[in-house]
Amino acid sequence: MVSACAVVRGFDDASAHQEAADACMFHFERKHVYSVKNNPMCGISFGQWWHLVRTQWRHFDWCYVPRVLFLTVLSLFNSLLGVVESILYPDAVIHRVELPTDPVFIIGHPRTGTTLLHNLLASDAANFYTCTTFCTGFPSCFLWFEAWGKRLFAGTIDPTRPMDSMPLHFDLPQEDECATMLLSRGASYYMPIYLMTREPAFRRFLDFSAADGGTADDEAQWTSAFVYLLKKLTFRHQIQAKGSSLRQRLVLKSPIHAARVPLLRKLFPNARFIYIHRDPVETMASAAHLANTAFWFMYLSTPTDDQVRDIPQRSLEHSVRNLE
Repeated sequence: MVSACAVVRGFDDASAHQEAADACMFHFERKHVYSVKNNPMCGISFGQWWHLVRTQWRHFDWCYVPRVLFLTVLSLFNSLLGVVESILYPDAVIHRVELPTDPVFIIGHPRTGTTLLHNLLASDAANFYTCTTFCTGFPSCFLWFEAWGKRLFAGTIDPTRPMDSMPLHFDLPQEDECATMLLSRGASYYMPIYLMTREPAFRRFLDFSAADGGTADDEAQWTSAFVYLLKKLTFRHQIQAKGSSLRQRLVLKSPIHAARVPLLRKLFPNARFIYIHRDPVETMASAAHLANTAFWFMYLSTPTDDQVRDIPQRSLEHSVRNLE
């Protein structure tokens, strides 16, 4: 079932003046080239990172070598953490966890207010549990390392989001697609955020349609990682809620899920979808502001203005098509 939400205004006011400029020019100013903060790849394991480097290194820009080296060192450490987790919680244990049958998916184009609603629902801990920022960033080790990791890696994120000054810390809910991207070794349409110059190579992961080159293997690769993540999140919740009589539902938010509603309904027939709409002109302007403030922390290659502009437009078109 898909529920419609009214347009929420006011959450984006802090950046409204910049959005107006972005809407007129769509020129993206290069910045944060040497920064290693605010990067969702900080929790990548060495195997996942090596697969990306091996297949895409020719497309890395030299200016991002410090970022590449930082992620390489972190990936080695993350792999050690992952080995410990695999000993404490073997895959056989995770695979026996029953998936939730009725998760709630918050969908809508980026910059429509999905984060605001996600934070609101997640604050109702009596009825919902979610994927936190730490779980998203460190999907290979959060079952045992979360308490220590939140202190150890506190310096890798700013206290507020760069695009809208909303609070940012490891206990807040976060987009599950970032974790799925890591676990699937890049089988995600979030990969163009890092390698926007290679966007066509990742287009098939948007909704796995044959028209974009998607195959059954692509869908299976993403689905396997996504289901594994949800089982880990459910297992984490079972540990934390042990002895509780409350029945809590998993609530997930990734705007890209709007392009995958048919697949998600097949996986979860009893799922509930909350779709948020915002005026498309305002949304595209805000998406431009997002790219000009947040994406520079993640790039491994420098895109052109046209490449940055095309991605939110294509995402919106696919979302509308799959919601019809």
